[in-house]
Amino acid sequence: MSSKFKVIYVDEDPEARTDFKLNFVNKESCDLIIVHPEFELDDMVEFIIAESPEAVVTDFRLKDKEPQVTYDGVDLIKKIKEIKSKLPCFVLTSYEGEAINVALDVNWIHDKEEIHEDENDRPVFSQKVIQQIHVNRGILERLLSKKQGLFTILQQRDLTEIEERELVELSNEIEMFIFNDIKIPKEIKSYDGLAKLDSLISLSDRLLEEIDKN
Repeated sequence: MSSKFKVIYVDEDPEARTDFKLNFVNKESCDLIIVHPEFELDDMVEFIIAESPEAVVTDFRLKDKEPQVTYDGVDLIKKIKEIKSKLPCFVLTSYEGEAINVALDVNWIHDKEEIHEDENDRPVFSQKVIQQIHVNRGILERLLSKKQGLFTILQQRDLTEIEERELVELSNEIEMFIFNDIKIPKEIKSYDGLAKLDSLISLSDRLLEEIDKN
C-alpha cells in the first residue's frame, strides 16, 4: 500500500477545483486527482475505478456550469457505494439541505466552507478525509493480517469449515474497501460456492417442512 493517500475530487467549476487544491491540508502526503466530471455517470465511475482511490470527494451540483453532465454528486456516491461500500465518500455543497434530502447517508454531506480553515481551530475538511483513510487503512490491515493467517494455515493443512467460511467473509469484506481487488484463489471460490449451496439446501429443507405441516 502506497505511503501517499490517493484522493479524487470531482467538480465542474474550475475555480472550485483550484480552491479545493489550495485549501487541502498536507498536500505532500496525498496524490490529489482533481477532475472535471465525465458527462455520463458510468464513464465517471469507470474512471474512478481505474484510479483506485482511497477516498472520493465530489461537488453536489455537477450540472450548474456543465449542463451536459447527466447526474449529480449524490448519484455518483450512491453508485460508488454500490461497488465499494466501505470507501470514504464525501459530497461538498453550498446546498446542504437539498443534498441531505436525496442522500442515503447524511454523513456524506459537507458544507463547502469546511474546506477553509477557521478561527476556532476545528479540523478542516481535508483533515477529516485523511483521518478516515487512516481509520480504513487500520481496519484493512487487520483484515489482511487475518486472511494471511488463514492462508498460512492452508499451506499446512486443510481448513475447518468454520475457517473456510471466515476466509470467504474476510475476502468479501476486503473487497468492499479497495478497488484493486485481491484475486481470490480457486479454493476460496469453491468455499463460497459451498456456502451458497448450504444456504440453498437449508432453505429448501425449511420449505419442505412448511409444506409437510400444511
